[in-house]
Amino acid sequence: MRNIDYDFEADCDCFDELTTYTYTVSHFDFMNMTLNPRNTIYDINVTGLSNTTALLGANSFISMGHYFGVNKEAETSMPVIVDKEGRRIEGNFNDDVSYIGVEAFTGATL
Repeated sequence: MRNIDYDFEADCDCFDELTTYTYTVSHFDFMNMTLNPRNTIYDINVTGLSNTTALLGANSFISMGHYFGVNKEAETSMPVIVDKEGRRIEGNFNDDVSYIGVEAFTGATL
């Protein structure tokens, strides 16, 4: 099993009548094992990916949306993602960072 840390990002008015806090995935958890020695046990060689092979029993890696944050050296190994007009979609923080919303009073995840 893999634990992922989340960092407080901001208060959010995403839902009417609810005070919500948003937390984003810590980029430190997606750094290669040289930059983040904690990732040695997960054999993470490429910054921006998390190795879930042991968890699933098959070669598998996760990343943020549109490969946001993945090391540019790995770009040739990634599929190109395009929009309906065929333009390449580049990952960016506003659209592709993984986050969780937490309702302020009950702690319920949204």
